Amino acid sequence: MPLRFDLSDLRLFLHVVDEASISAGARASGIGLAAASARVLSLEDSLQQPLLVRTARGVHCTLAGQQLATQARAVLHQVARLHSALGAQVPGLRRTLRLLCTTAALHEHLPDLLGDYLAQDAAVNLVLEDLPEARAVAAVADGRAELAIVSAQAELYGMPAFDFQPDPLVLVVPPGHPLARQAGDEPQPLARADGCDVVALPEGTAWQDHWDRQARLRGSPLNHRIRVDSFATQCRLVATGAGIALMPRAAAQRHARQLPVVLVALADPWARSSLRGCLRDLAALSADARRLLAVLQSGPAGTTAAATTAATPVARAAGSAGETTALAA
Repeated sequence: MPLRFDLSDLRLFLHVVDEASISAGARASGIGLAAASARVLSLEDSLQQPLLVRTARGVHCTLAGQQLATQARAVLHQVARLHSALGAQVPGLRRTLRLLCTTAALHEHLPDLLGDYLAQDAAVNLVLEDLPEARAVAAVADGRAELAIVSAQAELYGMPAFDFQPDPLVLVVPPGHPLARQAGDEPQPLARADGCDVVALPEGTAWQDHWDRQARLRGSPLNHRIRVDSFATQCRLVATGAGIALMPRAAAQRHARQLPVVLVALADPWARSSLRGCLRDLAALSADARRLLAVLQSGPAGTTAAATTAATPVARAAGSAGETTALAA
């Protein structure tokens, strides 16, 4: 008997795999735990082999489960492309496009550009998700999303990339902090902050992880007083004297207008950071994603996002984080 798979079952299975939990996968799918468990068991029965190893801490895939997850991602990606391509020909049919991004991109750079994109086609709904960079890159690599905006420090594992926006990093410190007194108007080496109390972002934030590694290599590991999930919370805690924080300058400037904090420019070349976009396969992008790519590359208010963008719209990430080599457009 030929196997038949329901697309909703495949989506549920991928949610379970991605969350490493049947209950979390059920929530992501919008169904109850009992129903989700029954549908996963039905998949296993139809294939006559287990797809998940169930433990007290969650679930993980068997070899068969890994193969199903890989093929399910490919199938759902093709279905999304088909829906996008045909939907563009059907007046009134709504289409959905998923864009993953960093917090800095979401709050500082994307709103105006995405407004322009949505105004171009009223039939497109955009799902915008703020994810840790490692998860965003993995989602694009796995075909769960077509585009993501991440920092230049994020490892892209050779996926095509394009320049988006300059996004230099600064330290945010309390008034009277030694770094504020030393800095004046001169950029400071980040090494001077090694050993300081830090209001950190979650693990998986590329620049935070990079600073942590560099400080450890220099023999002065950072003391993470607390990890928080937003620039606003970082700045509020810095203002109380809880520690210092590293963040994009645009976000720091916005919060410094309301809070008693001092911004310290950084001299390290890697801190002259930028945001870049990544995609899995330029040729495989849906029509909607191609239009979004063009808008993202246009930069704010119709300007070019970076000097290399117009000449080399998409490049192949290579070597260490932040490096790209040009691909033919």
